[in-house]
Parts: sequence; C-alpha cells; structure tokens
Amino acid sequence: MHVVDVRAPEAFQAGRLPGARSMPLPVLTAQQRELPDDGLVVLYGADSVDEVAAAFRYLRSTGRRNVVVLEGGFAAWRAHGYRVENAPPVR
Repeated sequence: MHVVDVRAPEAFQAGRLPGARSMPLPVLTAQQRELPDDGLVVLYGADSVDEVAAAFRYLRSTGRRNVVVLEGGFAAWRAHGYRVENAPPVR
C-alpha cells in the first residue's frame, strides 16, 4: 500500500499519516511514475475533497485502477484518534 498526501508541503510537515509520501497535485502529475505500480494507492488531503478528487481523477486517467481516497482526509483520521507523525497532540 502507498499512502499519498496531496496537501501543501507545510501541512505535510506539520503532521501526516504514518508512512505517507508528500505529493501535492503538481508534484503528483509530474512524478506519478515514481509511485510503484503494485499495490493500493491511498490518497488523502485536508478536509476538502477538491484536491483529492483531482488527484484521484488524474491517477485513474493514467490507467491506475487500484486507487482510493481516504474519506474525510487528514482531519477525519486525526479526529478518530489514529496515530499521526510529526503532529502536536490534539487538545
């Protein structure tokens, strides 16, 4: 499984899902071949769906079929209390 964060680099540095790779949409479109062809690609962003939807559509247009979007993005992941890397504790 490959976890891809499509948020801005500053947001990625402030906190991310464990093992996630930072690839905002312009980076993803330029470097999508760096993603291994095998395994599931999980995309997530902030709580906005626009950036993730665009990344999803782009990857699907390249022929990838094993792509999903994490519903609710980083905000939902954190709200559920799941582990994050490089993030201050939730208060």
